[in-house]
Amino acid sequence: MTVLLTVPAPVDAPGRIPVVPVARALAAGLLVKGQAVRVLSRVRNEVWPEGVELVDGDVAQPEGAAPAFEGISALLLAGASPATVHRALELAAAGGAGRVVVLSSHGPDVEVAFPPEYWEWLAVEVVAERCGLPWCHVVPSLPFATAISASYPMALPSLRDSVQAGGPVMRPFAMARLPSIDERDLADVLRLALFDRDFVGKRIHATGYGLSEADRVEAVIRATGQAVELRDLSRDDGLLYLTSQGLEDDEAAYVLDTTGWFLEHVDAHEGEAARLLGRSLRSFDAWARENCDAFRTA
Repeated sequence: MTVLLTVPAPVDAPGRIPVVPVARALAAGLLVKGQAVRVLSRVRNEVWPEGVELVDGDVAQPEGAAPAFEGISALLLAGASPATVHRALELAAAGGAGRVVVLSSHGPDVEVAFPPEYWEWLAVEVVAERCGLPWCHVVPSLPFATAISASYPMALPSLRDSVQAGGPVMRPFAMARLPSIDERDLADVLRLALFDRDFVGKRIHATGYGLSEADRVEAVIRATGQAVELRDLSRDDGLLYLTSQGLEDDEAAYVLDTTGWFLEHVDAHEGEAARLLGRSLRSFDAWARENCDAFRTA
């Protein structure tokens, strides 16, 4: 039997993380354990571990991707649409899935205060809970790989792009420590959620430790030996910068409010992934050393 991973293209929206690096790490870990892996995605130009069966399609349009659900034992559900998730899970059940793991977000914590017609993340979670399959929801931290592949929000240059361009790295609230995690550690939590009975029927937080943009820049400096300038923008300057990069005023304000919150607060679930895995988490310093070539200027 096969584990199906649904992998959406990156979307610049609150609560969404880049799924590709996490799914790639998960696929590699599953293959090492002798598990067959199928990836349903329309993301192009990505390198997947040898042995992955890649199917072109979109889980948000499940009717057109029905063959991908055949003969599966478990489903990692990422990128589902509230309008079609019920059908996707019907196909998963018919295909033999014995577990569905929803790669979720903090969105349901906010959406629960609004009428159901405004739900997105919460709608997907509720449908998964009622589909008849054993389920688990995983709330992730921001993967380290966003330093290379994307920033939050995606309208901003990634840390790699800023460093390769010679800087400066410009970020509002650069000292705010957002929970972050090595994508391999997140993948390890997802693998447990897919197979460990103790995770069934639970909403778990794969939360790493707080990491600021200043922390990330300093780690890259140590890893590469390059000088990198960081500009910590005030809220007003941050608003001007974010809108200059293409964000609408309300989008920029949301990013600033979310990021600014972490200046004075610690996520209640900080470090939860370490408890779930029963071991220490990988550090961003180690990750930066492993990926230092990605940041070097020509």
